[in-house]
Amino acid sequence: MAVSHKRFFYIFFLLSYAIGFSSNDSLAVFKEKNLSQQYVYLKEHLNAARDIEKYIAAFSTKANAQKDTNYIAQSYYFKHRIHRKSKSYAEAHLAIDKGILFAQRNKQDSLVASFFHAKGATFYIQSNYENALDYYIQAYDLMRTKGAIENRLTLEFDIATIKLKVGKTK
Repeated sequence: MAVSHKRFFYIFFLLSYAIGFSSNDSLAVFKEKNLSQQYVYLKEHLNAARDIEKYIAAFSTKANAQKDTNYIAQSYYFKHRIHRKSKSYAEAHLAIDKGILFAQRNKQDSLVASFFHAKGATFYIQSNYENALDYYIQAYDLMRTKGAIENRLTLEFDIATIKLKVGKTK
């Protein structure tokens, strides 16, 4: 009987070590991936992965090192989402504002529109419907004038929903 307890603890120890090692190892594996692969990973795991901030930091570092303006801007979006999820709304707004400014400086209109939409969504979560509507409309106008149609249906739905909430149905 004592032998089976020793085996149990030995197996438990090995499994605990393996899980801890794979957790650290997965960040190392992540760092070896190219930016496109890292971006896909972050999009897929943003809401589910533990310690995702480390992965976002690695992504941001690599994007900055490679001077990839698209992925640098996206790193601000990922930071925004993490802060919004943790209800740190001031930090969420700060991160997305940095993303907006960066995307505007680099003339990335599609990203600016998406980031306006994200900022509006943060205001919406905070029940600040007037500001949410303002940012949704800015996103919509930019998408319409620049031909950027990503998430247009979602944005139109969000605008309609807020207009009903604040009584602006014109």
